[in-house]
Amino acid sequence: MATEIINVVRKAEKDAELAEKEAAQKREDILKNAREAAAKTVSERTKEAQKRADGVLAGAARESERIIKNAGEESKAEIDNLNKSAVQKEREAIEFIISEIV
Repeated sequence: MATEIINVVRKAEKDAELAEKEAAQKREDILKNAREAAAKTVSERTKEAQKRADGVLAGAARESERIIKNAGEESKAEIDNLNKSAVQKEREAIEFIISEIV
């Protein structure tokens, strides 16, 4: 009977060791899976953020091109107006000089 008790205790110890090893392996598997899932999530979110940032940059580039184009057009129009005004002032000056001479 003592032998049976010893055998039962030994079997229980072995079963406990095996259960502990299995639990440790499961823990490692869970941690590995969690790390892989976290890395995948980080990668996906990084790609999404980069895509959004690229879109924002592209929009900003288009907007800056539009602003530069408009500024160029406005500058050209202002230069044209100044040229017309200069021609008009020149005519007025010539007419004034002629009127003073005559």
